[in-house]
Amino acid sequence: MIDELSRSIRANLYERITNPLLGAASVAWVFWNYKLVLALLSSLQLDEKITFIEETLYPCWYWIPLYLFVFPLLSGMAF
Repeated sequence: MIDELSRSIRANLYERITNPLLGAASVAWVFWNYKLVLALLSSLQLDEKITFIEETLYPCWYWIPLYLFVFPLLSGMAF
């Protein structure tokens, strides 16, 4: 039973990883949001990270869905 569950999970993960749209959208997401990734991985304090993200990266509320979802998805579909 555990072996079957393990195989099922592995097969599902493999299918998701090899999906061309998901892979392209993931690469596009990192391309569009590389500053966010760098800010999250930086050694800044948490409050400084939040301030940087809110004031510099996404100063207006409408940039958040565009940069996090719309632009990467459109770029992934274009790839």
